[in-house]
Amino acid sequence: FVLPGGLSRVSPSLDSFEVSAARGGRSKDTWVLGPERPSLAHFDSMEFSPQRSVVRLSRKNVGLPSRVADNLFWLGRYTERAENLARLRRVCLLRRLENAEAHELEVLAGGSDHLSELLSTLNNIERLAGLVRDRLSKDSWRVLHGLTTPRQAAEFESQQFLELLLSGLASFWGMSNETMTRSHDWRFLRIGKRLERAVRISSLLSRTLGVRHSSEERLLEALLEMLDSMRAYRQRYPGGLNTQAALDLVLADETNPRSVAFQLAELELLLAQLPSDRERVWANPEAKLLLGCLTDIRLADVVHLCRPAGQSSRRSNLLELTSGLSARLLQMSEAINRGYLTHLDPSRQ
Repeated sequence: FVLPGGLSRVSPSLDSFEVSAARGGRSKDTWVLGPERPSLAHFDSMEFSPQRSVVRLSRKNVGLPSRVADNLFWLGRYTERAENLARLRRVCLLRRLENAEAHELEVLAGGSDHLSELLSTLNNIERLAGLVRDRLSKDSWRVLHGLTTPRQAAEFESQQFLELLLSGLASFWGMSNETMTRSHDWRFLRIGKRLERAVRISSLLSRTLGVRHSSEERLLEALLEMLDSMRAYRQRYPGGLNTQAALDLVLADETNPRSVAFQLAELELLLAQLPSDRERVWANPEAKLLLGCLTDIRLADVVHLCRPAGQSSRRSNLLELTSGLSARLLQMSEAINRGYLTHLDPSRQ
C-alpha cells in the first residue's frame, strides 16, 4: 500500500454529494493499495516514533494583524482611561464628603462629572475584550468581563464600586503582565496604556497647577492622591506639600510610574521594538514626536514652570509645556495609527 491509513467522509447515496453527519454522511477508513502486498519487514522499517511529529522550536514573534493590534492598542487606552476617571470620581466624592469648595471640585473635574464618559469607556472595554478574547488569558478576560457587567448609574456614586473597579483594573494589568508573552500583542496593549496615561496626566496638571489657587495645598493633596503618588511624596518630602516638589514628582521623575516622564520613557522602549522599514528608529514620525516630548520635559526647569507670569496667577510656562505635550501625544497616536493600524477609515476618539 501507498498510504498506511486515512479517514474519508461518505455520502448516504450514490447520487448525493452531501457528506455532513447532519445529512446522513458517514466516516470510513481509507487505504490506498500498492501493486504488491507489503512484507512484514516493510512495517518494521516504518518509523512510528513520536519524533516524527515534533515541531521546530521557535521564539519568533508571530505576525499580528493590524485589526488585532488596533483593538489591543485601544483596549490599553480605554482601561487606563477608566482607571483615570474612576480615580477622579473617587477623589471628588471624598472632597464632597469633606465639604470642599465648589471651585476646588470644578478645577479637579474640569467642569464635568465624567459619568457618561466612564459609562461609555466601560462599554468600549467590553466590546474590545470580546474582540481580542483569544489574545488574553481566561483570568484576564474574566476580570474585564466582570468590570463591564451592566450597572445602575447610581452605583458610580458609590465609593465601594469605584474601589472594586480600580482593583479589577489593577488585577487585569497584573494578569496581563504575568500571562502575555512579550510579543507585539503585549506591546500594543502597553503602548495604548502609556500613551493614554501621559495624555491624562498632562491634562490634569494643566487644570490643577496651570493657575495658582488660594487652595493650592488642597489641590496638591488631591492631585497626589489621584495619581497614587502621595506615599512617594511623603517619603521624599516629609515636611509638607510643595508645588515644585509635587510637580517634579508627577511630571519629570522617570522613576515614578505615575509621572509623564515615566510614560514617555516606557513608550520609547516599546516603540523601538516595533517592526519598521526605516534604518533608524528615530526616523519614524511617532518616534520623532516622542523625542520632542522627552526633550521638553528633561530640559524643563520645575522652578521656572511654577513661577506665575508677572502679576498674573497664570503659570504660562507650565501651561505652554502641558499644551505642547498634549498636542504632540495626539499627533503620536495618529502616527501610530497610520503606521500600524491603517485598516480603519475613521480614527477613534
